[in-house]
Amino acid sequence: MTRLIPPVWLFLAILLMMGLDRWLPVSEVVRAPYSFLGWLPVFVGIAVILWCARFFKKSETPIRPGRTPLALITEGPFAYSRNPIYLAMVAILLGLALVLGSLTAFVAPMAFFVVIACGFVRMEETMLEQTFGDAYRSYCDRVRRWL
Repeated sequence: MTRLIPPVWLFLAILLMMGLDRWLPVSEVVRAPYSFLGWLPVFVGIAVILWCARFFKKSETPIRPGRTPLALITEGPFAYSRNPIYLAMVAILLGLALVLGSLTAFVAPMAFFVVIACGFVRMEETMLEQTFGDAYRSYCDRVRRWL
């Protein structure tokens, strides 16, 4: 069985969010026109992911989780967070939850965060420490996991 990669989890979270908003909205917590402010984190999240992808390409290291990294990226958004792509994905989900406006839409970003933190971040950190040793540990001392 192949492991689902984070973009697939992101897509599943979006489907969950839309389903909960449609069939179990519970309460509208953000109304128009304020709900349109949710598009800002969506677009910022997309921009951050594209920015990060440039660093992976420049470093010629795989972006897909589970692949052995060839370089330790510590510049750009990685100078502020060890997981900027995952943060950007959470921002996208939170933005979409704001756009939808229902309370239950906010379940999906939280569920996505748990899946990523438990299913990917720990595995990636172990792999990076095994591959880069002291350089990675030093990076961890300087840069927070999330923000």
